[in-house]
Amino acid sequence: MAADTTAALGGLIDQHFKLKAKKTAAQRKVDAVDAEIAALEERVRAIMREAKLDGAKGKAGSAALGMHVYPTLDDYDQFIAHVKKTGHFDLLQRRLAVGAVRERWENDEVVPGVTQYKELKVTFTAGRAKK
Repeated sequence: MAADTTAALGGLIDQHFKLKAKKTAAQRKVDAVDAEIAALEERVRAIMREAKLDGAKGKAGSAALGMHVYPTLDDYDQFIAHVKKTGHFDLLQRRLAVGAVRERWENDEVVPGVTQYKELKVTFTAGRAKK
């Protein structure tokens, strides 16, 4: 490889690490704001519950207190048996467990209905800083 190509490539790799560091710093700020928002939401929820309010308004907007219901899977085998029996496959999300599929492929097992696509990816590894 020509020296000028190597130098250019090295510069791009260094730029990658600078951008990753910039992204990490920005993400830390976002995470801090998310934590503030969560704390504020909990405070509003507590005040509204104590005051027995289902809604409140400020100058910039309003807040409503309402119960949301979410599913929790307690018995996987029972659930899957139900899905198979009733055909209610809409209860499942359409995504693969990538690790499980890869494991089967590594054991030369065929997973019906699943094909491979390959993507050439670049992996960056940070080196030791020069002193």
